[in-house]
Order: sequence, then structure tokens, then C-alpha cells
Amino acid sequence: MLGRLARSPSQTFLFCAGAFVLGAAAHASAEFPWSSQFGLAAAAVAFLLPLVWRLARTRTVFLIVVFLLAGIVRYDVCIRNVQRQPADFPAAASEFVGTIAGEPKRGIRQTVLETKNISVLEEGEWRPLDGSAQVKIGTLERVHVGDLVRWRCRPDAAAASPDAATSRLFLRGVVWSCHPSGSLQVVSVAGGIGPTAILIKARDGFRGLINRLLPEPESSFLLGLFIGDRDGLPPKLADAFRQSGTSHIVAVSGYNVSRVVDICLLSLAVAAVRRKRAAALAVLMVTAFVVLAGSEASVVRAGLMGGLSLFASLLGRRPHAMNALVGAAAVMVAANPFVLRHDVGFQLSFAAVWGLHALGPALSKRAGFLPEFAGIRQTFGETAAATIFTLPLVLLHFGTLPAIGLFANLFILPLVPWSMASGVVMTAFGSVHPFLGAIPAVVTCWLLRAIEGLASFFALAAPLSFAVRIDVWTASALYVWIALLWFALTKAQPLVLRAPRVATGRVSDAAFGTVEVEIIDYER
Repeated sequence: MLGRLARSPSQTFLFCAGAFVLGAAAHASAEFPWSSQFGLAAAAVAFLLPLVWRLARTRTVFLIVVFLLAGIVRYDVCIRNVQRQPADFPAAASEFVGTIAGEPKRGIRQTVLETKNISVLEEGEWRPLDGSAQVKIGTLERVHVGDLVRWRCRPDAAAASPDAATSRLFLRGVVWSCHPSGSLQVVSVAGGIGPTAILIKARDGFRGLINRLLPEPESSFLLGLFIGDRDGLPPKLADAFRQSGTSHIVAVSGYNVSRVVDICLLSLAVAAVRRKRAAALAVLMVTAFVVLAGSEASVVRAGLMGGLSLFASLLGRRPHAMNALVGAAAVMVAANPFVLRHDVGFQLSFAAVWGLHALGPALSKRAGFLPEFAGIRQTFGETAAATIFTLPLVLLHFGTLPAIGLFANLFILPLVPWSMASGVVMTAFGSVHPFLGAIPAVVTCWLLRAIEGLASFFALAAPLSFAVRIDVWTASALYVWIALLWFALTKAQPLVLRAPRVATGRVSDAAFGTVEVEIIDYER
């Protein structure tokens, strides 16, 4: 096995990237600074490198161990940096200024801003503060990324050892949060010449076009399908998607990214652009789409998988789904290892995609009782696989055993591609003139209302769900059982339990006499 692994660059990449994620996950299970003797480990690695590099098998094992240690070191460094951040913000209410670091999260009752480069007014002078802050204020319409804002509040420290309530703040490096006592003042507006500002303006224009062509809540629903913008969804509709187990359809995933890649490659092929240049341009388009869709965990994961697959085609290699998935996980963990423990979206996204690729085809083959019309059998297999792989995480974080999600997805998912295709046609024609987009808008509106009606119908079965709370060890035991199920359905060979049939007889020959012969025939 080691020889085959050493001869396969793709498998070597898979195991090394997986070892890096595994090392970071091992440190995430005990979130405190580990031993500081990593310098000795680095010296040992440098000493052993010339000794093991000549043999391919030993070199492969050595690389896996190095990546495993690199994952541990990366998490340890981040833990130490967080603990070194001084809590130097004032205890009393003060004046602050800061720059908006991320796209404002606009809700119905309040808007959440993440600010950086913060300074506090003390004795008539501005003193800079370390870290970033989360500011919650009433609904705002005219604030964007890069704007310099001023407010007054009493800050609350984020916990150094995060719990469920402060885990999201810890993940983003937010040191403190506050609710301003008054209105927030925009000191200066950011210039609109950077790539991020251009994408944000493009997204605002796209939102305005959808809002002009469709009524609410269908316009907010279509924005969720396209770019994962769920801020405008009414609470009743959002609860219907959540209770019916279909809230993932308004989250950007690999489906959206794959459609972006297909459209980009098709357009470049029509323009007679060469394959490698088209793949490079498609990577840029995927990057822009990730920024446009908000850069959440599922979006980044899908974008990285698409980018790695395109990069493999640039190198003349065939893309592999598992390599892209593990490689995307390694990149995200290297950028912010805290996602392993504190980002539920990251965990659910990767578990769902892993199950879809690992168990989806096997379950689809065994769903012969379902028709293949409109991809119902494939949808059942993939949805069941994703549900099985995410079930331990759902029970661990939410404590609810879903009862109706699998059946709801069988009816709703086939309508989603048609809704998105109709929405694309509506947007393309509507951008030329609103009258041209009127007919596609009617079709899109009725498709979206059909999905909304189905989600509301299946949400009525939400009381059938069961409250089941498990701990980390039980979730780990469930994943062991899932691994055994995967092995039984995809790798294990059936056992022949029927006894072999033995036939005996005599063969006569003039030269050798009579010979006893036993014929053993195994029935298969």
C-alpha cells in the first residue's frame, strides 16, 4: 500500500492534506496552548530529512507526519495569539471610531457590523485598540465595507474560552461587542475603486434588479438561491425552511459554483478561448462569486473545490472530488483553524459533501423502488447520504432528530434548478428592459411559490421531530458506525454461506489402472 501511495501524487496530496486537518482537529479537541518544544521537533525534522528523502515510501510517510505536526503547530500558534490579545478597552461608556470590516448583516430588527482599526476617545485624544468589535444597532441602509463610523457604547468583553454563545465571535477574532446608546454616525465613506467595492456595488445592483422584477418574499428567496442572501427572508418563511429540513437550498453551495463554472466555460468556449486560459479565467470568476456571495463557510468550501478542480485541469490531471474536498478543508483550516471547532456551517458543509460523494452513489443504486424521473432516485440517495453524515453534528449542536427532511427534499429539490434557470433568464432579459423580463418573472414567481408552499406544508410535520441531545463521544461513536456502514455498502464483498458441492467418481485407464477423483465445485 505504501508503494502505491508513493507512486501516486494525487493520493500523496490527499493523505498530506488530510494529515494537516487531522493534526489541527487533534489540537482543537484540547483548546489550550500545548508544549512549546516545537523548535526541537523542527530540528529533528531537519535532521531526518536527508536520511529519508531517497526512499519513496519513507519519504511519503515522513511528509504525512510533517503535515500532521504542521496542523498541530498552526492551531497552537493561533491559540497563543488569541490569549496574547490585551483587553485594553475601557470599562465605562466611551466614544469609538472604527472601519467596517465585513458586509453588514441586516436583519429585521437590527444590523450587525464588524469593525476593525478601532480607536477610543480618552482625554481628548484617540487611542488605538487591539482586535475587532461587533456593533449591534438599528437597521441601517447606507453603510458599506470600508466606511469609517463613530458611535458611543459600553463594551462587553468576549470570553477567552468560548462557549456556545460566544463561539462565533471567537471564530472571527472579535474581542468585544456592544450596543450603541445612540445613532451611529458615518464619518467618511470608503472609495469605490477597489475590487471588493466594485463587487459590492454589483451585488447591490443585482439586488435592486431582482426586487424590481419580483414581489416579496419571492425576491428575497431568489437572492438566497443565487447568492445566499437570506437577510430579507420573512421569519415565517425562514422557519418553514428550517423546520422542513430544506434551509440548505437558500445557502450557496457547490451547485451554485458549478453552475458559475459551466456558464463561464461555455461562454469562453463560444468566444474560442483556449482551454488553459479559460480555466484560469474561470478561477477568477469563482473567486469573484465567493466574495459576492458573502464568503461563508459553505461558499468558500465550494469555491475552493471548484478552484482546485480547475487548477488540476490546468496541470493536465483529472479532477478528483475527495482530493478537492480535503484540499479545500486544509486551505480553510490553514487560514483559520478555529473553524474546525467553532464554525458549525463549516462542519455541516464538509460532512454533507463527504457523505454525498462517499455514500450517495451506493444508496442511489439501492433505491430501485424509486423512479429515475426528474432525478428522484439520485436525489434520494444523495439526500439520504448527506443526512446520515450530518446527523451526529445535528444532534450534537441542535439536539433535534429530523423527521421529515428527507421526504421534503424529494419534492422540493427537483424544482430548484428550474427556478434558478428561470431566474437567470428573467435577470438577463430584465437587465435589458423590465418589460422583457415580465414573462420569465411570472414563471419564476410561481415556481418559487410552489417551493414555498411545499416547505410550509412539510413544516407542519415539525412536531414529529424528536429532541435528542448527545455529547462529543456519542457523536464520535456514531461516525464510527457510519464508517462501518460505508465500508459495508461500498467495499465489503458478500460472503458465500452455501456449502460446496462435492462430486466423486472413478476413472479407469489401461496404463494406470483405476484412479479416485474428487470434483469440488463452488456455487457462486
